[in-house]
Order: sequence, then C-alpha cells, then structure tokens
Amino acid sequence: GPDSLRAMDMDTGRVLWERETDLPFSGGPELSGDRLFLGTSSGQVLALSATDGREQWRVQLDSEVPSVPRTTGQGQVIVHTLDDTLYGLDGAKGTEQWRVGYPAPVLTLRGSSTPAIAASGVIAGLSGGKLVKLDPADGTPLWEVTVTPPSGRSELARIADIDADPVVVGTLIFVGTYNGDLAAVDLESGTILWRRQLSSYAGLAANETDLFVTDSEDQIWAADPVSGAGRWKQERLRFRQLTAPALIGNLIAVGDLDGYVHLIAQKDGRLVGRTRIS
Repeated sequence: GPDSLRAMDMDTGRVLWERETDLPFSGGPELSGDRLFLGTSSGQVLALSATDGREQWRVQLDSEVPSVPRTTGQGQVIVHTLDDTLYGLDGAKGTEQWRVGYPAPVLTLRGSSTPAIAASGVIAGLSGGKLVKLDPADGTPLWEVTVTPPSGRSELARIADIDADPVVVGTLIFVGTYNGDLAAVDLESGTILWRRQLSSYAGLAANETDLFVTDSEDQIWAADPVSGAGRWKQERLRFRQLTAPALIGNLIAVGDLDGYVHLIAQKDGRLVGRTRIS
C-alpha cells in the first residue's frame, strides 16, 4: 500500500527488506548515500536507512510534501511543499536551516514540482508560472523569472503552474507550465532563451541533443533544445493520462492510466511497442 516501503534487487526483483508504516507517503524516496528521504501528505519529512529501512529522523513541516525531497552535494535536503514553501534541512539530523515562502495564487493545480539541484543553486518551479533559483546555503533567491504570466479572466484560466519538474542540462533549464509555455532558461542569469506555447504538467525529459515533453492533451513532442523548434509529435496516445517521458537508449518510455508502458523511437516518434505492467 501507500504506507509501506520496499527495497528490491534491481536484477531479480527479490525483496531485500520491507517496512510497514502508518505514514501517508506522497513524495520520494530520494536515495543519497545510505539514506532515503521521503515526504508525507501530513507534512512530514523522514530519513530512513537504505540498508534496512529503519527511521533515522523525522520533522514536521507546515504543509504536505507532494514532491521528492532532493539532496545537495553538501548533504542538505531541499523540500518543496504544497503551499509553495521551500525548506533547507540538515540531511544528517533533519534540523531546519532555512525556509522561503512564496504566495500561491487563488487556484492552483494539486501538486508541486520537484526541485532540480544544480552545482550553482536550487531550481524550483512554483504555482503562478514562476521559476526561482536559490542559494542552498541559506535560501537566498539568486534570481526569479516568470515563465508564463497568468492571463485570462477567470481564476481557472489563470492557472499557470509549473508542476512539471524543471530539468537541468548543462547551462540550460527546461521548464513547462500548465496553460502556458515550454521554455529554456539560462541557469546562471535566469534569462528566458526561448519559449513556445505548450501546456504541460506531467513532465519532460532532455539530454544535450533532444527535448521531449508530454503535453496536457497526452501528446508527446520532440523539440530542439537550443531553439525550441518542434521535430515531431506523437498523437496516438491522447487521453491516456500519460506520465512524463523517460529516456532509455534511443527510445522514450511513457506510462498510462491503464497500466501500459509505451515505447517510442526518439528520432521520429514512432510507437515501437508496449507492455502491460499492471
């Protein structure tokens, strides 16, 4: 169930250990060294031993944790909660080092994107279409940029949340907003290098040569990461409630509502196979 945690052998699927809890896990796990970090919908963050699942610490935050707690090279845990607060926690003890809160719009999608950790800072996408870069040492904002300004006459039309996790490749950040744009942002300056209209919340994947996005209508797009120009679009999986794309060799994998995983060729978007997992 949602309240149990299981470690499995990657090659065989054999269960190495399993831990039953009464916790409503909602974000994670993140593996860092010999620790696992998880968030719950009751606003807790936990550190567990990766060897046997034993609890090492837990802290209570002010809002639920629907995203993955991420770790920095300095042993910190960065957490993005549902109310658009970002926390820096000490990974060894769980003590709060800093928090930065951003006011959320009236209506938002239910979810929070997972922060991206770059060498020069923490990148977080917020509801209301804002992307921020923070100094992990003390939470100081290094820059803030609005990828998609909320527009429209109703609060519903004005939802422009960044619920897709920002992806960092080299000096570029790729980010998608709901009701808004797909954009590339310069990691150091926060300058928007290009943007194109595309609504996304499931997520995106990128490498040095390609950018792939699942849009809000469950179409998968390939784009040039340097210019944003479209390369192909796969429309045959529309309305299947697709996940973000995952890159595997020269293929893309997406999961759907019915428990299928679909494989797509990266170069032309052809559907090459599918298998039912559950």
